[in-house]
Amino acid sequence: MPCRLPARHLSPALRALLCCAALLPALAVAFGEENGSRLHAPQLASTHHLYLTRALAVCAGYAWNGREDPFSEPADAERIAIADQLTDSERLQQGERAFTLCTGRPYVMPGAAAAGCPAGSGERVIMPLRGEGHVTGWLPLPSWREAEGCFTSRFGPYSNDFHFPDAARLAELRAWAFGESTALAGTARFSFGGFLDSPWHADCHVARRETIDTGAVAPGSLEALGIYLHAIGDFHSHAQCLAHWGERRNPPWPTHTISTAQTGCAFVDHARELGCPANAAHDSLFAPAPEATYVQHAEAAAMAVFDALRARAQAAQPPHASRLGDGEAQRAWLGRHLRRFVTGWSWLEGAPARAAFAYRLAAHCAALQPGQTPADLPPQPGEASCPYAP
Repeated sequence: MPCRLPARHLSPALRALLCCAALLPALAVAFGEENGSRLHAPQLASTHHLYLTRALAVCAGYAWNGREDPFSEPADAERIAIADQLTDSERLQQGERAFTLCTGRPYVMPGAAAAGCPAGSGERVIMPLRGEGHVTGWLPLPSWREAEGCFTSRFGPYSNDFHFPDAARLAELRAWAFGESTALAGTARFSFGGFLDSPWHADCHVARRETIDTGAVAPGSLEALGIYLHAIGDFHSHAQCLAHWGERRNPPWPTHTISTAQTGCAFVDHARELGCPANAAHDSLFAPAPEATYVQHAEAAAMAVFDALRARAQAAQPPHASRLGDGEAQRAWLGRHLRRFVTGWSWLEGAPARAAFAYRLAAHCAALQPGQTPADLPPQPGEASCPYAP
């Protein structure tokens, strides 16, 4: 989407304002942080990435703290889920306790010529939004400047590796998260252009393979597993965008846009992932009622996260036995409750209820005896009766 607009039509100030707006989609992410999810930390969090992941880890056999608050004395399940959320948030604060993945070295951006751009290309870094000495300076983003060293950042050079991954990237992350590889390779992506260029109208796009500095996050660690789970979730959440990006050249890799022409890539599309598709009511002017396709992706993401958690638990030394077992009845039970999590409450207003339901799901799994088939959880007040069936 071009930001080069004829000066005779718009003032420079208005052109800059519109270009700032063009960058706002980068703020939205898969299973975006929902209104009302601020239950245990002052920051917003995704109920799917944080609360549901913690519940799925408990069901897969990981130890947990037994509390509604995942930040209070985190055990293994909480560490995994917090790392999943930190892949987006980078830093979370609870009282005097801080959680972060930002322990790597600040990324030093190359210039356009050093990156391999042809002569005449603009020197201004359009993407990523952050890099040492190359923050997009005309945007008021002081908080982003303070979080250098976050290799998973949605605003950094490796953003696509963790937030718009393809199947090959998921395989690389899996090997790293399972401790099967000793280092994590990735693809740094840059766009260069002029002063008011947007990510969708830049002179030069560069992608190059590198070894990622993951800081204190070690291969095979619980934090590495949480990052991998985040990528699994985003792979499914961004499935529509990934499938329809096609041969678009600016940029040549998928990302959020402010246009709805590129199916699934508009930042408002994440409002379609949670809630009942049959409900015609709108959460807000910017969050239309979900559609069945997006809901199906959200459910598939949750089941894929559980499968990865169970596989990693079984590969651990000593292995953790899944509390749900491997039977079809247990898997069908989990599928029903994942659908309840996804469709039972609206996107904007349902976050506290979804988080509470995820806690009940974790507690139910934690109480299971070996070989026991779980009973269905009773409905919660305010839970929608959704006729949608996957």
